[in-house]
Amino acid sequence: METFKKYYQSVCDFFKSQKGVRLSVCLGLLGLLLILFSNGNGSDNNVSSTVSDTNLTTYSIEEYRIALESNLQELIKSVDGAGDTMVMITMASSEQNVYAQEVKEHSNSDGSSEYQNEYITISSNGDKSALVSSVQSPKVMGVVVLCKGGSKSSVKEDIYKVVSALTGVNSSSIFVGQLV
Repeated sequence: METFKKYYQSVCDFFKSQKGVRLSVCLGLLGLLLILFSNGNGSDNNVSSTVSDTNLTTYSIEEYRIALESNLQELIKSVDGAGDTMVMITMASSEQNVYAQEVKEHSNSDGSSEYQNEYITISSNGDKSALVSSVQSPKVMGVVVLCKGGSKSSVKEDIYKVVSALTGVNSSSIFVGQLV
């Protein structure tokens, strides 16, 4: 333990000296230069990595629609005066992948610049594929709500607000009626 304290103290004294400060500054600058001049992976601007098992859960559009209908139905049942409720949703699109892109700038001889978008790719077991940056949920096209209190204007108004807030659909794509 005593040896460690002596070694630690000598290292601290060195870095407090003028030589130690110069060495620290030089190492810091060297590190910054390495970061600035590297392209992150040493390849042709493609992201190369080993993709292992991912924990992404994907749902079919039908599973998504059913879950959304169920959640919306339970929510509408809690609206004051709605009562028993049935919900049907139609989908406009399925989920869509948004792929990561890199913008490259090319300078022309006349001084103008051109920009080119390139997809970022990843490698896994020798296969290349585009890197997914996000997945957009399926879009809702329309919603029909039938409930016991669907004939009351105050209940309808509340249901329009709930459906619109949950799905992002405007009121012209929502129908609220009375369940018989």
